[in-house]
Amino acid sequence: MKRTFVLIVILLCISSLFSFAQSEIIATNFSSPELSDAVEASGKWHVEDGSLVQEDTEEAMAIWSYPVKQKGIMLYQFDLKYIDGGEDDFAGFGLHIGVDKPAKKRSWGNGKSVLLWLTYDPDQYGSPGFFAQIYTSNANSKMGLNPEIHNSRNPLKDGDEYPIPELYLKEEYIESTIPVKMIIDLNTGIGKLYDPLDSSYYYSFYIGQEDIEGDYVSLRTNSLAVAIDNVMIKPAE
Repeated sequence: MKRTFVLIVILLCISSLFSFAQSEIIATNFSSPELSDAVEASGKWHVEDGSLVQEDTEEAMAIWSYPVKQKGIMLYQFDLKYIDGGEDDFAGFGLHIGVDKPAKKRSWGNGKSVLLWLTYDPDQYGSPGFFAQIYTSNANSKMGLNPEIHNSRNPLKDGDEYPIPELYLKEEYIESTIPVKMIIDLNTGIGKLYDPLDSSYYYSFYIGQEDIEGDYVSLRTNSLAVAIDNVMIKPAE
């Protein structure tokens, strides 16, 4: 059962700011290039044509964080579009939730947080190449696979436990904007992940931790250029 949970929670991640520091809401379509409260630890992040863009396909640990308080039941929602990267069979995208103190420079971990991650590394893991992973970050230098979800904390050893089904890997999807929507109860670690192909359907999942709180969320890429738009992060109604 835990294999189904972790597979589904990461799956959809393949798929002007009206807020202040420590706000409880982010609601933005990036109509303004001013992101004064953002923490850009690494990568090349900027606002372009109404989207937040990370353009550096050479950066393996690009992290961008923004303050939003998280507690209880939270909605995490945004649109994701692929731009470039992955031609060398190596790429990744994910979302850190419940971040206490975000990294301010290039780092492996990202404060105390949970990372929902999609990796593309067929050389390391084999077919189909795309695999779902959930990491626990304990500090900027300490992060590993969540042992409640995976067999160990070692991504090189157990990072291939949850392959992405071919249903979601059709070539035509690479040109699509993927709607990502998750509702997560941070008290229980249980959430709902909405299917990007049918928004009336959702999967229940578990993130491997409970009683989570945080002051930031972080977007993260590995050797991948992406555009993010229509972000909504707030307490779920």
